[in-house]
Amino acid sequence: AEATFAGTDNFNAATASYGFTIAKMVLNGEWKVASDMNMTYDGTSKAGYATWTWTTEPVNESDVTVGYKYELGGAIVDDVIDAGNYNVDAVFTDNTGNYDIKSDIFELTVARRAVTVKWSESVSFTYNGAEQAPAATAQNVAEGDSLTLTVTGAKKDVGTYKATVAAASVTGNYKLAED
Repeated sequence: AEATFAGTDNFNAATASYGFTIAKMVLNGEWKVASDMNMTYDGTSKAGYATWTWTTEPVNESDVTVGYKYELGGAIVDDVIDAGNYNVDAVFTDNTGNYDIKSDIFELTVARRAVTVKWSESVSFTYNGAEQAPAATAQNVAEGDSLTLTVTGAKKDVGTYKATVAAASVTGNYKLAED
């Protein structure tokens, strides 16, 4: 900064300067969570569940832009759709260079969707020399998805048996519902 004093009849003109620093403004914020969002896998995006809101705002809204980075199982993903544990990171662009921005990672979980098993109505078979078992289909599958269940316990000889759906055939975004 510099101050200048113009000369008068009684005083000589003078100039004085003094150095100073303007530090970056520290911006803080917090995660805002949507309380009305279903966090069970349904094939739709959950990216809007957690958003960054400022507790200390930039001087001008256009000074800083906020984006989001999603990580699932150590890999960067474009969206929060599949079941799993995500790390959500607010990514800031300081368009002016005037800010020091503080944030933290938000942990977000999308739960696996529970499916039930519907057995075929044909549970009585006649001996034919081949292994036989009732068919099973998954119920409560998200729209647009398909899920093939693996039925074990097929038999070929006369008798009464029990068929089961292998839990291992229900993976990823789904789990077998508990009885």
